[in-house]
Amino acid sequence: MHNPSRFRFSPLAVLVALVFSLQALAQAQPRPVKAPPRPDYLQMVYPADQHLFIGPQPFYPDLQRLKQAGITKVINFRTPEEMKQLRFDEAAELKKMGIDYVMIPIGGKAFPRSPEQTKALAQALAGEQGKVLMHCRSGHRASEAYIAWLINEKGVPVNEALDRARAFGWWPPGLEGLLGKKMIVTLEDPSPKTSAQKQ
Repeated sequence: MHNPSRFRFSPLAVLVALVFSLQALAQAQPRPVKAPPRPDYLQMVYPADQHLFIGPQPFYPDLQRLKQAGITKVINFRTPEEMKQLRFDEAAELKKMGIDYVMIPIGGKAFPRSPEQTKALAQALAGEQGKVLMHCRSGHRASEAYIAWLINEKGVPVNEALDRARAFGWWPPGLEGLLGKKMIVTLEDPSPKTSAQKQ
């Protein structure tokens, strides 16, 4: 005859099994790794000169630090698509703080590098008396624009301008280290040559 008591479960046994199952599941889950604290934004900024500073993308908590540091204008070289990924409106927040904002997009197929961007930077810096932060995502494009501005607009010799980029970390290229020799850059003269010059 069928005995239904044989299939009854003890509540205590079920509870013990549940506890062990939860412990095993917890041990199997990877423990979250705490990200190291982000350094103060101003520690990631390079002074190009007394009034120009180059740095990475500032985030919302960093904007107040810019105000405290006396930044009066921010020039952003990121593209509109890149800026959509942020969780705050950089232009609007800076405007609230009384900091001027200029966007000169560089990057991707939509905004290839061109002399027009250098001219736009020259226009943004013309007559500027305050402190200016130039930034992109990492500071690389901003430093490129700064070097191009020095060469094209300020007449600084190309190799002298590039030497200023050493502080930004992208110059000299790795090839210079592998060669063990300093690279000297020569700019091509874009002016057309006459037939007499060709001879």
